[in-house]
Amino acid sequence: DVCSSDLVPVVEVKPQDLALVFEYPAQVSGFKEVEIRARVSGILEKRQFEEGGRVKQGQSLYALDNAPYVTALLKAQADEKAETVRVAQAERDFKRIEPLQESKAVSQAEIDKARSGLDVARANLAVAQAKVKEAQLSLAYAKVESPVTGIASRSLKSEGSLISGPQDLLTTVTQVDKVYANFGIPEADHQRLRAGQADGSL
Repeated sequence: DVCSSDLVPVVEVKPQDLALVFEYPAQVSGFKEVEIRARVSGILEKRQFEEGGRVKQGQSLYALDNAPYVTALLKAQADEKAETVRVAQAERDFKRIEPLQESKAVSQAEIDKARSGLDVARANLAVAQAKVKEAQLSLAYAKVESPVTGIASRSLKSEGSLISGPQDLLTTVTQVDKVYANFGIPEADHQRLRAGQADGSL
């Protein structure tokens, strides 16, 4: 009698494609490394992140002394208000003198002077409004924010340091939601791949 344990299974051999695997050491690097710099100058009052920690896009990383920028904004707003009053006065003067033109009660030179005064007042108001926007931007820039989400590096400036503006690098933030794996392929493997593709085995 033949025991079932004496039976040898038969396996049919068939050709099939197999994956060719190469393994190489690689160095992982962040998808993007962003330099963090202040857009305005000032004394660094506070670092607001943990070195080596994760930061979010829009998060404030540093706070500069904003007192000079608050003062500049208040002055710009006061100048804007004064120019608004001058425009209103110039408009009243022009509206008062304009109807007198038809009756020849005023000269053309007076009309031209009133119109020019109104144009100048409006131009000065536009300049004052632009200075208000500039002061608002400078005040906002006293907070140095991260433009991306990622890992913050070591802080290169400490509290109390004078920051001169964009020329001073404060830290870097590296995006790690995507990464690069940098590696090299040896020439011998290159040749093996080329030879295999040439003879059809790969």
